Amino acid sequence: MSKNIILFGATGSIGSSVRRILDKTNGEFCLKGITCNQNIDSLIEISNQYNCHDLGVSNKDISNNKKEILTKKNTIYGIENFESFINDDIDIYILAISGLSGASLALKIAETGKTLAIANKECIISLGKILVNKCNEFNTSIFPLDSEHNAIHQLLYKNHRSIKDITLTASGGPFLDLDLDRFDSITPEQAIKHPKWKMGNKISIDSSNMMNKSLELIEAKNLFHLRSDQVNAIVHPQSIIHGIINFHDNSSYAFLSQPNMEVPISSLFFPNKDYRSNDHDLDLTKLNSLEFFEIDNKRFPAFTLGKYIMQKDGIAPHLFNYINDKLVKLFLEGVIKYTKIVNFNERIIELYFKSHQNINEPNIEDLNESSIWVDENIKTIINK
Repeated sequence: MSKNIILFGATGSIGSSVRRILDKTNGEFCLKGITCNQNIDSLIEISNQYNCHDLGVSNKDISNNKKEILTKKNTIYGIENFESFINDDIDIYILAISGLSGASLALKIAETGKTLAIANKECIISLGKILVNKCNEFNTSIFPLDSEHNAIHQLLYKNHRSIKDITLTASGGPFLDLDLDRFDSITPEQAIKHPKWKMGNKISIDSSNMMNKSLELIEAKNLFHLRSDQVNAIVHPQSIIHGIINFHDNSSYAFLSQPNMEVPISSLFFPNKDYRSNDHDLDLTKLNSLEFFEIDNKRFPAFTLGKYIMQKDGIAPHLFNYINDKLVKLFLEGVIKYTKIVNFNERIIELYFKSHQNINEPNIEDLNESSIWVDENIKTIINK
């Protein structure tokens, strides 16, 4: 009997990788429902290919002409209504929606007792223990799809020894060797051109300034129940090693693969590693070298700020995450300079904690209240 899947974010890069892998599962998995933000044409094409009757569109402001195309399908508009996809017949929910808009949906899926395969780091960071504890309470499995966390997940799954710490890797992005005095003039077009991974604009910018890696440290801490001092990251430009676990006997296990998102995603559908990738073999003899560097704090101040936020914990990771989301949008719109993404984030968090106490275990209401404060004050702060 096939397992039923809902794919939230079917038209994005993660969704595309999921569909390529599903095509090789010989009917063991059935795509029951799919969603997109606003790419209606791709959504219809995918629904026809996989015979999906249940569709979802996050953006409720699409044109009437587009809505007319969807009249023959059961279509849900607005991400706040995507909870309608949740039912007892679904076995796996794949959450490939970027940003915090999927937070409420993630919490509802956590109550299903099924599998939550998640490629949304923002939800894990902001919700933190709320999401993890709810999954534990309802016996819902969290399966990380992000390459680094999936690498750690697979290593831990096969090795139940007590670990000392873990190391994530970062490619360094497009500005690893750029002169520091040119950072102020970096454009959105330059920032979204990642040298190794094909991703959306938001995550590409986060990767370019190491904000993404800062967020991933916090994500790893939450996912794997680690302390702040047990999580670190290094630069590895070749993106061949994705994660390392270090043991108390000073031995280490590393996860190696080509930089291809099909590798982590395929482990969801092919846990015994019998997936046949179209990528070329990883031939270590043809690699000139595997390089590793400490992350330069002057070049990537987001990493320093992220480690501080991880240690502060409480509501700080949500603020860090939420503010970054707002500032990246302002950068893409040409309102602020590239270097101000991190500068303003630090400044806004500093001002928040001048008038608010940290909350060790924030609930949803606490997260919403802090977000409202940011929304009410961010323009004033950046315009000073």
